[in-house]
Amino acid sequence: MTPAEFIRSNRADVVGNWKQSALTLRPIDSGTTDLVLADHIEDLIDAIARELDSTTPLEAGAVGIRSISPPGLVLLDAAARIHTTGRMQGGYQLQQIVAEYRALRASMVRMWRNSIDPSAPNSIDMLERLNDAIDQIVQASVSVYATEVERSRELLLGTLGHDLRNPLNAISMRAALLARMGLSKEAQDVLDPIRSASTRMGQLIGDILDITRVRLGSGLDLNRVNANLGTLCAQSMEEVQSANACNLVRVHATGDLRGFWDTTRIYQALTNLLGNAIQHVMPNAPITFNLDVLES
Repeated sequence: MTPAEFIRSNRADVVGNWKQSALTLRPIDSGTTDLVLADHIEDLIDAIARELDSTTPLEAGAVGIRSISPPGLVLLDAAARIHTTGRMQGGYQLQQIVAEYRALRASMVRMWRNSIDPSAPNSIDMLERLNDAIDQIVQASVSVYATEVERSRELLLGTLGHDLRNPLNAISMRAALLARMGLSKEAQDVLDPIRSASTRMGQLIGDILDITRVRLGSGLDLNRVNANLGTLCAQSMEEVQSANACNLVRVHATGDLRGFWDTTRIYQALTNLLGNAIQHVMPNAPITFNLDVLES
């Protein structure tokens, strides 16, 4: 009897033995019922059995490297992804999911060894094939878990960025209103840092949302307007120069640098570029920024 035939003929016992172990692994107060607990386990068992059907055992005494067939990889990966996604929705941590697979492996191996003569031809190779299939499922599950955790993190950052904009806008609007009320110089000196800080916070929130969009595959929104790249570079140079008086920053611009630019993003890129240049040169060393038009 092959491992695949053995698994199919003893499916109920495999599921039952596995469920006893899985009951101890579910999250506390998860509310996971026995029915939900067994979700997809039979699909996993079927995928393992079909993979074992599709591989050819090594000849007795032969040495070689066995790889899982492409169709087998698809079946195992698909079953693992569905199971892992469902477990994550139920509040399972990665170690709990992997522990379930260890319990499944242990159940199958124990039943196989208790039913089959260990000295039978290819018995060891059959166990190795079973282990290979379980290892592939674990690998796929870890990949799914990591991807979903990263996606959840990005969604959280995006939601947080959007939620922070409302109170920040309220602060900015009231600060702008106060600035138009003819405050005393002392009051204006207190208000100016508040306005600058709220503007900076708005830029940081925008950066967070931009990063989130890129990582989620949505891309960046561009707001292009007619502008001169030379002017943008000069403005960014003045900002960087004012914060780093020890370095002389010079801009050499030639050609017609007018174009259709997203001025905010270009300005950020130029400021970061100049800031990196100052960070990595010797103190007081001059920095020259050259702008030119490439002929098409």
